Amino acid sequence: MIAIRNKRDKRVVLQVRADDLEGLELVELSLPGIDLNGEKLRRCTFQGSDLTGSDLGNADLGQSTVVGTSLAHCDLFEANLRGLRVDDSDFSGADLGRADLGSCRITAACFFGANLRGASLRGARLLGVDFTEALLYGTDFSGAELEEVDLTDAAYDDDTVWPLGFNPRRRGAAHVANLDSETLA
Repeated sequence: MIAIRNKRDKRVVLQVRADDLEGLELVELSLPGIDLNGEKLRRCTFQGSDLTGSDLGNADLGQSTVVGTSLAHCDLFEANLRGLRVDDSDFSGADLGRADLGSCRITAACFFGANLRGASLRGARLLGVDFTEALLYGTDFSGAELEEVDLTDAAYDDDTVWPLGFNPRRRGAAHVANLDSETLA
């Protein structure tokens, strides 16, 4: 039995009858502020759920599916999101610093004001994704497909890597020079 707790008051909000959380299906659940820091959540399904403000830092969500789910203001710092499939979900204000989103497929998702400093989106497929006001310092988009991506007022620096031929300024992003990458990481 695994107890999932609220990150603030540590009360149990969900108990799972399993030895691990791999393959877990969270469908239409309201679980804001849960603590899943460092948990192994590979191949999980998050559908129509609210995980707003939850701690998923250092968690392994590789090969998981996120549909119609709020992960707004979540801590996903250094999380493994490799191969993640996202559709119509909200990551507004989330901290995805140094997260691995390589080879993921993200469609119609909102990353408004999200922190993606040092994150990897190598080989990702991004369709209709909103990165308005996102922090993209040192983010690696190499080999990614960026279709109908909104970068209005998103900030990037000299360490940000874009796909060949992609012009972020045409999508509204602002280049910020001479940033101290040690301070931002």
